[in-house]
Amino acid sequence: MTDPLDRPTTYDQTSAPPPPAPYEWSGPPGFLSTPVPAAAPPRRRNRLRWVIALLATVVVIVAGVGIAAFAQSSRSSASIAPSFLPANAPMFVDARLDLPGGQREKLTAFLAHFPGFADQANFDLKVNETFDRWVGDATQGKLTYTGSVKPWFSGQVAVGVLKMPSAGTTAASDAHFLAGFGVKDRSRLEATISSVRALAGAGGGATFSDENYNGTTLVTVKSQQDTVTYAVTDTVFLIATNPSDLKQAIDLMAAPAGSLARDPAFTQQLAQLPADRLGTMYLDGSALASVMAQTQGASNPLAGCGNPTALINATEVGALVVDAGNVSVEFRATGIGTAGPRLTGDDLAAWMPADTQAYLAVPGIGKIAHDLISCVKLQVTAMLSVDQLKQVETALGANIEDYLNFVGDVAIGGSYDGSKLHVGMVANLTDETVATTRIAKLIGLIRLAASAGGVPITITDTKVGDVTVTTIDFGKVPGMSANLPVDTSISLAVGNGHFFLGTGDFAAAAVSRQKADSLAGTPRYASTLPAAGSGGWDALYLDVAALKADVEAAGHVDSNYTTNVKPYLDPLDRIVASYTPADDGGQIRLRLFVK
Repeated sequence: MTDPLDRPTTYDQTSAPPPPAPYEWSGPPGFLSTPVPAAAPPRRRNRLRWVIALLATVVVIVAGVGIAAFAQSSRSSASIAPSFLPANAPMFVDARLDLPGGQREKLTAFLAHFPGFADQANFDLKVNETFDRWVGDATQGKLTYTGSVKPWFSGQVAVGVLKMPSAGTTAASDAHFLAGFGVKDRSRLEATISSVRALAGAGGGATFSDENYNGTTLVTVKSQQDTVTYAVTDTVFLIATNPSDLKQAIDLMAAPAGSLARDPAFTQQLAQLPADRLGTMYLDGSALASVMAQTQGASNPLAGCGNPTALINATEVGALVVDAGNVSVEFRATGIGTAGPRLTGDDLAAWMPADTQAYLAVPGIGKIAHDLISCVKLQVTAMLSVDQLKQVETALGANIEDYLNFVGDVAIGGSYDGSKLHVGMVANLTDETVATTRIAKLIGLIRLAASAGGVPITITDTKVGDVTVTTIDFGKVPGMSANLPVDTSISLAVGNGHFFLGTGDFAAAAVSRQKADSLAGTPRYASTLPAAGSGGWDALYLDVAALKADVEAAGHVDSNYTTNVKPYLDPLDRIVASYTPADDGGQIRLRLFVK
């Protein structure tokens, strides 16, 4: 792909309409005199009023990326963000409201599935009206999108974090954020800023101080609560919480050698993502590792079992991409280790009921459990003596960390029928003999504990073919309600090379299930996973349409839902996600399908 990230943004003006006459400040602009409904005097805000209102206006646009994009013509210029961020920036996110490549047409087709978006001919008009209303509400009628933002805004927005805040801090000085907004008409932007400065100084009590930095004017805006610094260039409008960050950004735009745009770890991953996208996300693992290290606490035995050092060399770059029938988020990660174990095709899904609405499969759980339990075991030595741990392990018949080493891949599935939630788990086994012995001993311990404690639970064994299914019923336990949203019994079994555990009669049904009657045999599941690019590793499936239908059929809705929510949920169909590892990283892809 062609993505010279350090180049200034350029646009094709040959087919664009001639620009309006330059805007000149001669008092409050006309739209400010438009009558608006009387309102109570606004409360004093903790943020700058009119200057921050300009930033808030564009933030509103970012929040509505899926709609605002239609107000911009399609372009294919490079993203503005990496050129003004340093290579060691912990994270950034950008929104391509200019819709590069074919994203405009695809987004139009995607949103046509939803109410109010079918008439594509009037999209720009509707978007302008919608955003004028949103921006007007956000700024108490002082600004409009079409009058104050659209004339200069190129459609690109990027926000970078230059320093991760320390854990637990609330000090503003500890936050280092840098926002950039693409500029297509600098004179229009400067005219808008002049208007905002006049309003902020007269009515907001803000003060402004200018500084020349290598030919660029830096403006620091102060109020009783906040200080921000901004600068205007031919291509980017920059706003920072720290002046030094803004100066660094200006230096990088002039000499991009040290920018994120020239960082190999970033550019190599970016090159593997779709060039035409609605947005980009970036995370440096070392920043996350730092936060994890700060939040670990001795009172939580799991905290010490994290491995922040493994993240130090990890990076993730993601893209938001839309198509006519789906929208997807795709990440490329490096530095997170070698490729892990692979799921055995659709083996686990073949044991799940066909009406499963949510499904997650993860390989190699036995090893993961071993490593985690080993760490926790060391962490809890201060609470349990060696003798106590030994007694527990003797009762289980194995060391705690080794107890689940017979487990391979694991899948969890669930569904809701309108009154009860049904959940089941299937795991393939590395050693069925060991699994049979350990599960039998565990059931024996449960029987013994229930008997010794006088707990009225019922444990029964039933043969399903050659497999023994054990059902543990808690229905007679005092205080156990008969109206629980889940079954009061669980069933488990070992057989056919698998371990089955679930609510109600899940295990009995699973061991005799045929693939044609399973989740793996349903066309909706079978067709969705390949479309998401599943490589046979972690897999997530959510049947949104079926789950919504069951909730509605159960009567868990009201008139507000029917009128204002349901029409926008009806087009949603399925969500699928997958993780495909590589030798030094992997690909994560999540995709939402519409009907």
